Amino acid sequence: MALTIVATAGSASANSYCTVAEATAYNEAHVSGTTWTEAEPEDQKRALIMATRELDAYLSWSGLASTDGQALAWPRTGMLDPITDAVIGEDVVPVRVKWATAEQARLLLVRDRTSESDTDVQGIASLTAGSIQIGFGRRRQGPRPMPLTSSRPVSWRSSSRG
Repeated sequence: MALTIVATAGSASANSYCTVAEATAYNEAHVSGTTWTEAEPEDQKRALIMATRELDAYLSWSGLASTDGQALAWPRTGMLDPITDAVIGEDVVPVRVKWATAEQARLLLVRDRTSESDTDVQGIASLTAGSIQIGFGRRRQGPRPMPLTSSRPVSWRSSSRG
């Protein structure tokens, strides 16, 4: 069954923050962009959907979802652009969120980052509790995964402007 990307901001059926075309434009300017541009179209769609899921699952966004019925965390209300301090429209997914989606999608095409354990990524080979001792082996090579947790809201600031 062919996947369909729904990147309509605020849609109840949205499954991606960016379209395949937006992700391709981003990755064409990336030093490792051929990973994306040479991937099969269905794999690109799968990667975008999974990247969007990961962003929403692992990041704590500030502000509130614009509508009760939207499927994804963005768009959000009362948000400011972190560079310009301009108010971000309540019906807009910021370009930086789209870029993050495209970046994570490209990394997912390299390998499934969700199946890795933190100890595998960090190269921890052994751990002893008495007298606390940690042994490191070789670090796994390849792109670093996105952080799996965030203790504070990410990037965009809430605004009291209405």
